Amino acid sequence: MSLFKVAINNMVQRRLRSVLTLVGIIIGIAAIVSIITISQGLENSIESQLNSIGSDILFIRAKGAALSAGLSTDSVLNENDLKEVERTNGVKEVSAYSYNSGQVSFNGITKYFYAAGMPTENDRLPLVKRATTYTLLKGRWFEQGDTNRVMLNYDYSTTKLFDKAVEIGDKITVEGQKFTVIGFFDQIGNSVDDSLVWLPYETYRELYGLGDNHGIILASVTPGENINVVSERISKNLCKHRGLEEGKEDFEVETPSELAAGFDTILSIVNTVVVGLASISLLVGSVGIMNTMFTTVLQRTREIGIMKALGARRKNILTLFMFESGTYGLVGGIIGVITGLAFALFVEAFFAQFLGPRWLLIEINPWFILGALLFSFLLGCISGLVPAIQAAKMDPVDSLRYE
Repeated sequence: MSLFKVAINNMVQRRLRSVLTLVGIIIGIAAIVSIITISQGLENSIESQLNSIGSDILFIRAKGAALSAGLSTDSVLNENDLKEVERTNGVKEVSAYSYNSGQVSFNGITKYFYAAGMPTENDRLPLVKRATTYTLLKGRWFEQGDTNRVMLNYDYSTTKLFDKAVEIGDKITVEGQKFTVIGFFDQIGNSVDDSLVWLPYETYRELYGLGDNHGIILASVTPGENINVVSERISKNLCKHRGLEEGKEDFEVETPSELAAGFDTILSIVNTVVVGLASISLLVGSVGIMNTMFTTVLQRTREIGIMKALGARRKNILTLFMFESGTYGLVGGIIGVITGLAFALFVEAFFAQFLGPRWLLIEINPWFILGALLFSFLLGCISGLVPAIQAAKMDPVDSLRYE
């Protein structure tokens, strides 16, 4: 505590220099803490959404078509492919849905959004409900036999899209055909999903002339079966059915864990880049601490001589100055951690306000915070090592005669 008090007193006496010394450490630690915390929050959100989907659902789509892009490649899946998946050992139930861009008109205004087809059959609708994780805001879901009905996502229930909120029972036009609104889904958090139009699947396929093609096929796994094993069976069966060699598939079969791994890879790349940039700030901060400590040693030469004359050993002088430089790192780390967490919580609040609470779930990890503070303290100690060694080696006689 006495070493800490000495260090703090010296920092307070030279406020401006201390502040300038701390800036680099503060920026670097704040950047690292905020980015890693936000990244972990995104991972928590992805994990939460995949858990809500369930760990037993497989997504089968044409290779190169994103999950949000429906029929976007020359290679498509059709009803025969769906039946082949359904016949696969270990598959409990199957379903399918598709996306496409569409012309949507309401209140005399025409815009372009995504339109999607959702099955209405009792044996296929439940699986799509699970996979999309949509929550019904008001109205009702599709029922078997629905044709000229439409379900709308959240933004249609506001004035955001057409300057007038759509209501249950209103007529809305999709690709020139009128549909009656029967329900709204709750907010998802991004403009693409929240402006989506859902049509009964058969009506959707007729409207877009898709025949029996599907954008995405869903398959749930029988309880007790290994999802990875079932995935391999589906891939082999589809290859045989479509006349393809294994390894040359024009489709993809993905598990929820594989989808999560794809997101994790992207987040890891972003983290690496940002942490690398933040490390430059830390390097600048450590050089600043070293420069400050060299100046401090020079200014306190007579003080060092007095301490040595009174019996202080080299290790005492070394410890004193290394602890002081470590205190610079620790104080910068504390301010940086507070700043980084504050920024991460601000971003979470922003996401919750404009995109919905499900997209970022911040959790403050105390072990990570302690690690960041320990790292900043050690960085300060290392930065002050050379000046501390220089102070410890000073000759007491020369130090006392220093002007």
